[in-house]
Formats: sequence, structure tokens, C-alpha cells
Amino acid sequence: MKKLLMVSMLCAAMAQGEGIKGTGKSVDVMQFDIRGIKLGMRQEEALKIINEEFPNGEIEETDSEEMMTGLYGKEFTQMVSVKEKNNNNGQFVAIFAPNVLKNKPQELIVGSVGLRLPNNETNLKKLQKSAVAKFGEPVEVNSRGDYYWCDITDKKECDEANSSLSLNQEEEYIVFGLLYRELEKATFAAARKAEQENKKAEDSSILNRQKEEKIKL
Repeated sequence: MKKLLMVSMLCAAMAQGEGIKGTGKSVDVMQFDIRGIKLGMRQEEALKIINEEFPNGEIEETDSEEMMTGLYGKEFTQMVSVKEKNNNNGQFVAIFAPNVLKNKPQELIVGSVGLRLPNNETNLKKLQKSAVAKFGEPVEVNSRGDYYWCDITDKKECDEANSSLSLNQEEEYIVFGLLYRELEKATFAAARKAEQENKKAEDSSILNRQKEEKIKL
């Protein structure tokens, strides 16, 4: 019984990772692209590519969250998603953020870009094969068979704090995408700082008004 269980587990693992092991060699994911879109690309350029790549796609735009709106100075398109009718019900997503890394909060750039497909064996094998063909064998493959490309740390594994390309299996979907971790961290830190400064300015304004009212009395 134990032997049958071990064989079953081995077959499942091979089906997930197709026998590929992590190379342990760093790659520069900032040079990678998905459908021609790279991390750090300006929003204008990325939107042009999306419209060219998906002429028949169902494109939906999502406005910025409050904290990002405050950081940018006004509302902007934070996410663009495209439903691909001819690609196994897949969805393409690009997410944008103010470029605080270069101290240009009024410039919007790509913070994340990727694909989401229904999780089934056919989609998984096709996506794994396509990913390896374009980007080479993954730097790391975890116990679940998920693929990662990154600039590895001294521990010889991908650090969650650094930018990466990943192919992950979730319960319902397979998610394949590039994530600009450094930008994500910097924008949230800048947004929190902006919120604190705005609150401080509001408190100061209220205090000044109260002082003026006391003087009038």
C-alpha cells in the first residue's frame, strides 16, 4: 500500500513540475515581458500595447484605490483586465502604480502584469511549456510544482521581497505573472507617509482655526 501511495505521489509531482528542477541561477526579470509589457514600463506605452494585442478582447478598467489616488494626486486607471474569449477563458491583467522609486509620483508605471487561466491539467502543461520556452527553466521549483524566476539570494532561493516571475497553482486558477516587489513596497510606504502628512496638515489647520475663533471671542 505504501509503495502504491509513493508511486501515486511521484506521478502527481512529475505531472505538476514535468520533471523540471530549479537552476539556482539568477535572472533579471526586469528584462522579461508578458505580451510585450515589462515591469516599470510607462502606462501610456503599456495601454497602447494592450489595445494592439487584444483588438477583440473585453477590456475593463478599474480606478485607483484611495491611497494611490492620494499619492498620485488624482484618480487614475490602476488596473486593466482583458477577457480572452479564444484563450481557454483566460484573463490578462496589468496593474499600475506611481513611480515613487525614481521620485516621480506623477508618472504611472507597470507594477504587475500577468495571465490567469482556469486550473486544469491542459492549461497547466501548456503554460509551463510556453513559460520555459520563452524564459528558460525556472530558478526555483517548490514542492507544489510552482515555478519562480528571480535574482536569487544568498540562500539560493527566491526572496519574496524581490521582483519575480512566477507560475502558481491556486484552487481555481493558474496565475502566471511578473511582480515589481520593490515598487509595491515603496508605493505603500509613500502612500502611508502621504496620509500621515495630510492628517498632520488637517490637524494643524483645525488647531489654527480654533485659535482664531478664540481670539475673535
